[in-house]
Parts: sequence; structure tokens; C-alpha cells
Amino acid sequence: MKTNKLYIVFSLLAVLMLGFSACQPEEYSLGEMITQNNLKYRIVQDAEDPNMVILQSLTEGVTPLWVTPMGRSSHIVDTVRIPFSGDYQFVYGVQSAGGFVQADTFTLELTTTNTDYIKDPLWEMLSGGVGKSKTWILDDGENGLATGPLTYADPSREQVWGNYEINWPATGSDVGATETDYQAEMIFDLIGGANLNTVKPNEEGGNESGVYSLNVDNHTLSTSDATIIRLPGFIPKATNWTNDLKILELNENELRIAVMRTNEEGPWYYVLNYVSKEYAENYVPGYQPDPNFDHGDQMMLLAGTSSTTWKLSPKSPFNWADLQGAFLNPWYAPGDYADWTGFNAEAVSGFEDARLTFTRTGDVEVVYQDGTRETGTFDIEGKTNLLTFNGFKPSFYISGGWVTATTTDYYEDEGGNVITGDNQWKIVKTKSKSGIITDVWFGKRDTGKDEYMVYHFVLEQNIPDFSREVTKALCGGIIGETQRTFKIDLEWPVDWRNPLGEGWTVPGEIADWYWSAEIAASVEDQSITFKQVDGVITATKVDEEGNIQTSPVTIDEESRAIVMSDMDIIKFGAGSWMNTAGPDYYVTSYDLHLIEDNGIWLGVKNSDTEYISYHYVVK
Repeated sequence: MKTNKLYIVFSLLAVLMLGFSACQPEEYSLGEMITQNNLKYRIVQDAEDPNMVILQSLTEGVTPLWVTPMGRSSHIVDTVRIPFSGDYQFVYGVQSAGGFVQADTFTLELTTTNTDYIKDPLWEMLSGGVGKSKTWILDDGENGLATGPLTYADPSREQVWGNYEINWPATGSDVGATETDYQAEMIFDLIGGANLNTVKPNEEGGNESGVYSLNVDNHTLSTSDATIIRLPGFIPKATNWTNDLKILELNENELRIAVMRTNEEGPWYYVLNYVSKEYAENYVPGYQPDPNFDHGDQMMLLAGTSSTTWKLSPKSPFNWADLQGAFLNPWYAPGDYADWTGFNAEAVSGFEDARLTFTRTGDVEVVYQDGTRETGTFDIEGKTNLLTFNGFKPSFYISGGWVTATTTDYYEDEGGNVITGDNQWKIVKTKSKSGIITDVWFGKRDTGKDEYMVYHFVLEQNIPDFSREVTKALCGGIIGETQRTFKIDLEWPVDWRNPLGEGWTVPGEIADWYWSAEIAASVEDQSITFKQVDGVITATKVDEEGNIQTSPVTIDEESRAIVMSDMDIIKFGAGSWMNTAGPDYYVTSYDLHLIEDNGIWLGVKNSDTEYISYHYVVK
């Protein structure tokens, strides 16, 4: 039997640790009521290894339900391997047509110890070793390991120990993690047994005490009477949180467990990322130099051909970003901001009149909200994107009594590495319309973390007209009569983008959970032609069957959308689940002046911070 081949402490035949209700089959054949006196079973120790306990159900026509010190089982013959001496209780019960019947508790005294069951190094990695315990917490992304407590992996690819691939390295804010989630703990020990105790301030059920089993050959973990710590919002999205959970990574400091999503969203792996509490409490990040960005002529960016005035964005004046410039919070409008920031629509009045003007001569002037002014000079180091102020230190109050857009102070780490220079910002991100930079994010490097606090400034004037820009991009011109025809880009058809046009898919790498050869064939011959006559736009679509539809097109500058009231954009066939219904389609491209090379992304809103976007290229 397999029992003799699984050297897993306290292993049940398939390590099925199920509750009584979960063990009950849906139907039973009719039969007589079984009484306690009718129960027949054996609980014996192996003659050569007394720490190996053999369970055997001898009652015919029933489903056995064992309760052992190390979990539950519904097998007729099973084996429990117990490495430690002590008194252990076993309960035998059965489920029949007449109901559930349970025998009296049987107590077995073990006087021997067999730690051969837990010699594999993985036991020590998980629990600290025999007679010890080890505490694990969710990784908040600040430990130099995972990006956050929960990431994603594609089940169409093999995801196993030593061979797995994270397809979305989500951060804590991406998955809604809270400070309370990071206070949760799970303690694995080998003190008189393989015990799992949890501290769960983030779950309604509270703390738990249970047991666990580790299959070192298959790299799986099973638990009973306790579950791994997790994010509460994801609990109803998966049905198995206890049995044969895939361990993708386990070392002295890091544990990664894959749980399959089973709800209506479809199968996908949630990868729970943990870090040992001791490691997290003692982690000191190594020196991570700032990366450099290619923003082109940064004097032109800041000052234009003569001088340029900037103001803080009233929609999203600040955020945090990693060193590559990826935002750490999905904040794009006042309603997106967390309460602890103090920022909302009312806070805008506290900085709406503040201005920052750069001149090509190297002069800079600040006008604060109260009308006071400061002047000085600035230097821009193009290779490192560093902007240095001379003569004054800008400081714009934003919200909450503490959020202020100001520059760095000089700071060196213990190794003598200069983390931040004096009175500097780094140009981290930009956004353009019609080839003109309209938005810039200045970053203030954090001296203790590998991240920036970024301040979002927008052009005060000379902002390109969005309606004119979109009309020219879609139709090829804005005067007289012009038109342009588009088709779906089969090499890069779909992306999931935020309001800044940032997504995560890449050209030529298409996953089968949203794309297939059949879907590609369904859209290959479809097209949309946009035509304008003296600025009035219409769209004409040729669908999969060759039918032709036409709709007027209007442009909503406030929401960056085109509106087609009488038809939808190209619909994906072959059973595709992707939503293409209008009438609003959001422009998630910010390089429309390059439309002949890069195409245009038109999106359907999934949420306030995400659009499922479709890539149209010029036919």
C-alpha cells in the first residue's frame, strides 16, 4: 500500500484531514441502524516500529471516520506515524444509513521516540526543528523577497516546487491587504507533535489550534483544525485551504504556498507569500541605487522653449512608487485615497493656487497658496534625472497635517552610500498628449525603503486639446474629410490597464486563459473605420459575418472616452468571455501622435482603476 511509502509525519493515507461533515458521502444504501456495540475496528502498533500506528475499520458497509491526534481520515486502513512519546487519543466512528455512531475514545501510550520521520531539512525549515517552533507572517513586500502577501500564477503552466512562475507580482495594496492582515501569525512546531497554532485578528473565527502534515516528497502541506493565514477577501474564492496545498518555495526565511481559485472567475493560483517573523524583524535592506530613466531632453521637459509653469494635480497629487516608478497605491482620483492620508476633494483648496515655474535660464520660482514667493536656481542632471534646487527648499502642503511635497535631505547609509542628495527630486514618471509632456511625477527617495514618495504636477497652460488629438488619431486628420481603418493586433490584442495607460501584458506573450487561435480567427477579418467630415466623426464596423454597422462618435474629454451609441467595438467570438460592450470606450493610450506605429488602446471599464483594453492597429 502507499501507506508504507509516504514518510510523512502522522501521514494519513492521502493526508486527507477532513471534518466529519466533509467525510460524509452524499448517499448511503439502506441498512439497519448500527449501535456502538456493533462497531469493529483495530488500533495496533507496528511490531518493529511502535511509533507506527495502524488503523483498520472492520465494520462492513459503512464509511469510517477516524479522529487521530494528527487529523481525520475516512480510510478503511490507514497509518499514523508519531515521532514522539506520550499519550495519544483515537476515536473511531462510522456513518451509515442509520446515522453516525462513534466508539469511546481509545488512549494509546507511546513510550518510544522515532524522529526518523522528521529528518528531512524541510521540517526544520518550516518548524525550527524538533522541540522548537517557528512563526511565519504574511510578506508585506518590504523584506527583499516577494512583492506582497498574495501573487498570482497561471495554472495552464506547471506550478510546482522549484519550477513555478508568478504571472502577476501584486503588491499588498493591489490585493487590499491591511495592517490587521500583517498582524496575523502562524506558528508551526515539533513540540510533542506537529502542531499549528494561528493568530488571526483579521478573521472572524479568530485564533486556532490544530495539527499539520508535511509531504516532503510531493512538497505539499495539509492541516487539520487550523488553516494557514490568508487575506479574508480571498477565503470564499477557494474551496481548499487545508489539503495537499502546493509548497512552491520553502527556505530559512521564505514560504510560498499555492491555493487554487475555484469561484466563478475561473481556475487560477493564488500564491500566498510568507516570511519568517524573525527574519522580517531583523531585515535590513541592502543598498539599492536609483535606476535612471530616459525622459529625453529634461530641460525642455521642465521649462519648454522659454519657461513652463506647473501646478499640483487636483486629482492625484501624491503617491508612493517603487524604484522602477510603479505606483504602490491605485490612487487616480480623490475618492481613491485612503482615509489616513487626509486627502479628498476638499483638500484641493489648500494648494490649488500654488505654482512652480522653471525657466530655461536655470531660474525657478515658487508661488505658495498664500501668495508668498521664493526664487532660486535649479540644476538638472540628465543621466540620473536628478533635479536640484538652489537658494530655497520648496514645500507644498497637501493634506492630513503631514503630506507635504518637499525635497530630500542629504543622507548616507552605514556603508557610505549616498541614498539622497540635498534638496533634490528625481523625475520618475511623465505622461504626454500629442507629444507634449503634460504630467510629471517628482520623486523623493525614501532613506529607509526602496521607494519614492512621488508628487504629481501638471501643466498649467498650453495643454493639447484631447478632442482634437483623438479625432486626428482615429481619422487621420481634422480638416475636410479623412478616415482611418483599424483592426485588432493579433500579436498583442488585450491588456489590463490603469488610468495612466500602464498594463502588464507584453507583445507576443499571450496566455490561453484569455486568447486562442479560434478567438484570433474570429476577429481577423473584422475592422472599424473612423471617418470625420469637418470634425464630425462616424464609425463603421465590419463584423465576423461581414455585416456592416455604423454609429456616430462623440468624445468625452473629462473621462478620456469615445462614445459610440449605435454599435460596439469589435466583438471577440469563439466563446470569448471578454467584455466589449459600450457605449463608452476609454482611451488608455498616451502616445496618440505615434498611432501609425503604436496603434490605440480602447478600454471597457472593469473598475475605477482598471480597464480591459483592446489594441487596435492601423490596417
